Amino acid sequence: MAETALCGAALMEDVRQAPVQPGRGHFWWLGQHSFIVKLAGKVLYIDPYLSPSPARQTPPLFQPE
Repeated sequence: MAETALCGAALMEDVRQAPVQPGRGHFWWLGQHSFIVKLAGKVLYIDPYLSPSPARQTPPLFQPE
């Protein structure tokens, strides 16, 4: 069963509200080789390729702003 990916404001709200418990974290795949990782109350955006491009295999999930 396919799940619908969060995008835009809903994705950013999900990241903001995700509770981080000691020894745990959260991980979101943004497509391509881009990720959001939330650990110890910090949010890391890893290689956030957010430009629309015909070379992308998945569309960007939010605007860089």
